[in-house]
Amino acid sequence: MRRTAFAKGWLLLPFLLLVLPGSVRAQGIDELEDLESLDEEVVTEKVFQAGIDVDKWELTVQIGFMQVPKPIFRAEQILVKWNSKGKLFADMQIDGNSSFSPQVRIGRNWGHLGWQATLGMTMGDFRQNIDAASVVEHSFSGKPGEVVLEENDPEIGSLVTWYHEQALVYNILVRGHLIPYVLGGIGAQYWVIDSAYLKSSDPALTFSFGGGLRVVADDLFSVVFEVRDYMSKVQHNSSSTFLTDQVDPDDDTRLIDIPLTQLDSEDTEIPFGGFAEESYHAIWFSIGLIASF
Repeated sequence: MRRTAFAKGWLLLPFLLLVLPGSVRAQGIDELEDLESLDEEVVTEKVFQAGIDVDKWELTVQIGFMQVPKPIFRAEQILVKWNSKGKLFADMQIDGNSSFSPQVRIGRNWGHLGWQATLGMTMGDFRQNIDAASVVEHSFSGKPGEVVLEENDPEIGSLVTWYHEQALVYNILVRGHLIPYVLGGIGAQYWVIDSAYLKSSDPALTFSFGGGLRVVADDLFSVVFEVRDYMSKVQHNSSSTFLTDQVDPDDDTRLIDIPLTQLDSEDTEIPFGGFAEESYHAIWFSIGLIASF
């Protein structure tokens, strides 16, 4: 019986020699394919590199404050007060204040060079400053002291501007988490000033230049800090009417238009000749978020 079992084992030996190498070879091939697949995954995985991505569009939302220029417009010996007793004339100017100023931009970069299209606005107010030393009274009775300049007489109102522009950007660096840049643009600006002295303001050609720092967080978002100087020349068109008042205090249907006038060199009242064109420099400070897509 033992010899028979031993003989059968020898008979199986050739079969095992044929089968086992194939099995081992197949297992080795499977393991090799797994390693190659793993290598391919490692090679094809994209590694994030901080910097400017030239293959994506960028949408930027920025908020800031613009130092609206002083003065916005001005005039000498212009009508500053009217009542039933007479008129006051004086040198005055309308000054703007720091205004809230958001912007939306879309742009694209090609390495160091980039392009942006911007739509923005400012929202603030203004105040009339009257030179008290220049006040001249024209009372209807001819008596001095009939019309007095009071604290609440200077005009206060809202000031809104809209603007759009195209700008070129030069990225000083293109790699890294901190990207400094400079930029310059050209566009148009539209003023809406709630003043009794104005009928309208002409659209103004606007130039800007400035610089900023872009902080790259990841491949989708960046934070940007920027300072810009906006330069323009604006022609403000004066109103022909200073105010509309009631002829009879008890009858609000009877109204009279008080024309906008000024005094000439001989203190003679004449129609106002209009405001001179003003040149502006408005500094804008902002912080924003850039989304790449």
